Amino acid sequence: MLRLAHVCPPLMAVIIAVAAFDKETPRYDRLAMESYQSSLHNLRARIARAANAGNDDALLATTVFLCVFENLRSDTQFNLNLHLTGTGALLTQRDSAETQVNPRSVTVFERLCAESFLYHSSLMMLFNPSLDALANTGYTLNWTRYFSNSQPEAEVWSNKKTQSVLDAPYNLFLLIAGVTRLARVTRPLNEGEVETWKELNYQLLQFKQTTSHDAYQLHFEAMHIILLKVHPILPESEVMEQVYRVLQDGSSILYALDTHSNLLAYLLWTLTVLGSIAVDSQTRRLVKAKIDELARRRHGLVTRTQKCLRYIWDLPQDDRAMMTGRGLRILVGGSQIGEECV
Repeated sequence: MLRLAHVCPPLMAVIIAVAAFDKETPRYDRLAMESYQSSLHNLRARIARAANAGNDDALLATTVFLCVFENLRSDTQFNLNLHLTGTGALLTQRDSAETQVNPRSVTVFERLCAESFLYHSSLMMLFNPSLDALANTGYTLNWTRYFSNSQPEAEVWSNKKTQSVLDAPYNLFLLIAGVTRLARVTRPLNEGEVETWKELNYQLLQFKQTTSHDAYQLHFEAMHIILLKVHPILPESEVMEQVYRVLQDGSSILYALDTHSNLLAYLLWTLTVLGSIAVDSQTRRLVKAKIDELARRRHGLVTRTQKCLRYIWDLPQDDRAMMTGRGLRILVGGSQIGEECV
């Protein structure tokens, strides 16, 4: 990356922005924002001059680092969707007809960029109700090109070197995005959406059988909760009872979980889901304690998670089912109330 940055001013600027942000002082915070703005300005000029943007490694690296910087910010992620869409478009262009005529193996660099794009675009959907970069570019991107050499799921879980960014099978993140997208529906599911729900539920059950690792099992429980929100058959009272039982199972896993051995956004995703439906003070304290353990990492996503859960927890008290359903709707509904969380 640094080799590319020497010949690409927008990439160098955003790398400086990310590095400066980590210094935690007002002076370096100013440098971070100035470098970020400089990167955006120079990026536009480079794109305008690029004869073949899809094969410009420096452009792709710049958009990836811009996504990283956006997620470090504790304020609104104004440009995250734009940067992610740009990253997806550049990855898609590398899979053009020209590439198919002259096929070549995917480089480690391309694989890392594809992993980063998938990581950010799937997990960030929960924290930003307007975000769905995978819907913009993910349907046309040939994932198998970037992950054709992936090991079977059972081997990926135990070998973190296989996918150094995702730390899990790539199609798990496609499932996360699909579950989040469907849960945003606020009306009864139509026939096509019911079939989508069944397929997502089937994939989730298949994944649950591939690993017993607590962090991933916790994530499966969180996805189960989100799918229950739009269950096509069960009445709401039964849905809320099932959600509560899954929350109890998830809380048992969470109690003994080591927060420092897991990816930050990956773990915060589960904590946010569990926290949004937590009604009793004991579960809320448990979720808050785990998030507080992560707060020492200077990352905007932690701040936004804390803000979102404070908003939900400060709402007027009601019966358990009503509070559970309300928290889940606020989290994934993308309503005006939900947007205040992010």
